[in-house]
Amino acid sequence: MAQEVIALFVEVVVERHRLLDADHPDTLSSQGLLAGVLESTGHTQDAIALHEVTLACRQRLLGADHPDTLSSPNDLARVLAATGAKDQAVALYRGTPAVCEEAFSRDQANSLASLNQAREQRKPWWRRVILR
Repeated sequence: MAQEVIALFVEVVVERHRLLDADHPDTLSSQGLLAGVLESTGHTQDAIALHEVTLACRQRLLGADHPDTLSSPNDLARVLAATGAKDQAVALYRGTPAVCEEAFSRDQANSLASLNQAREQRKPWWRRVILR
């Protein structure tokens, strides 16, 4: 079942590459979704690689302060943390709030969501798991 789901998401990404271009924001969104599917089905190294590519493309095309770009480090950090690369994950989580605060006012939803994710990651792992 998981392979069928992955295959469908890959098909969407391939079609968006063909129809829209590799650098189109919708193509990048589909890549991010595929990375999430890869992560949830245990293909973490593939998910990390795709999140890295998507983040780099979004930074290059949309800029560091675009909402889609700002969500990408959190997605990558989540997978890195799950694989044990906690130092890399924390660095990504800590970098995002500063950019968010510059890009958005404090009451905007995207800024608050990224700040909350960063704060959540600063808690000890056992508090994040037990207090859910």
